Amino acid sequence: MQAQMPPVQALLDLLAEKDRLIREKDELVESKNKMWREYYDLLQEKDVEIHKLRQEVIDVKGRSKQLEVALRDLLDEQEDSEEEVADEEGSGSEEVQAQARAEERDSDKTTVNKVDIDTDNRHNDDVGIHRRFSDARPRATKQPDTKSPVNINEIDHDAFGYAPLIRVTDGGQDEFGQIDGVAVPVIQSIQSTMTALRNGQHGGPMESTCCAWRYLEGHRSLAPWSLELPRRYACRACFNAKRACLLWIGAMQWIVLPVPPQVRSKHVTWRDDAYYIYQGWEDAADYPGVWRESTRSKKRKVAEVAD
Repeated sequence: MQAQMPPVQALLDLLAEKDRLIREKDELVESKNKMWREYYDLLQEKDVEIHKLRQEVIDVKGRSKQLEVALRDLLDEQEDSEEEVADEEGSGSEEVQAQARAEERDSDKTTVNKVDIDTDNRHNDDVGIHRRFSDARPRATKQPDTKSPVNINEIDHDAFGYAPLIRVTDGGQDEFGQIDGVAVPVIQSIQSTMTALRNGQHGGPMESTCCAWRYLEGHRSLAPWSLELPRRYACRACFNAKRACLLWIGAMQWIVLPVPPQVRSKHVTWRDDAYYIYQGWEDAADYPGVWRESTRSKKRKVAEVAD
């Protein structure tokens, strides 16, 4: 007859088996937790990648919209330029000539603000533009004398003066501030434009009041100005390009034009960059009635209504 195992030894064996099973369970739990941590890390990485992709999509859409606007403006302005050139070539009436003589007489009567060349480093800004205009209220409706064509290639660019237009009035008594009082992004935008001029990315004389970038693009005096008080607010092209609009008035002077009040927050002041450079995603087409509508845009609307 087989001898029976002592009860104490059997109990010890059971306890040992129990400990082994508990260790295996702990190992399984730890393995499971490790898998969950790895899965959670993967989810976080995926979330980061998805967020980056979404941001890239937003950026691409924004750039695509800007390119679409720029292309549309280019086509509109090209068509307008061709029509205006054709009108000028076909119009030699005495009425047009009389109007030109009247404008020339008006421009002769307008005096130009004296530019202070400030050599004190306290007034120098970060990008090298250190001209200041004294506070003044010249009439912006009459332009300084520009009887002889000005070739920007032959001008010392350091001699330019810059006057930020800080308040526009219906009566023509506009107020100007000092260039060192505008926001840094505005100064940087001005510097970018002046760099383009200095590098010779243009050609030909500038014979009358003109937007700097319209001149750079070869359109000379043509510009998609606002319907209300033209040449007193930023043109449509500069608004869409999110840059400061510079108006050449002769006598080595540029005026920095503000964004039209219809598309500008009422809380910003001339010391804010948003006063001169639009900060939103919208373009001029989203604000009908603010700027002069191009012929191409009118034709497009007629076609849309017909469809």
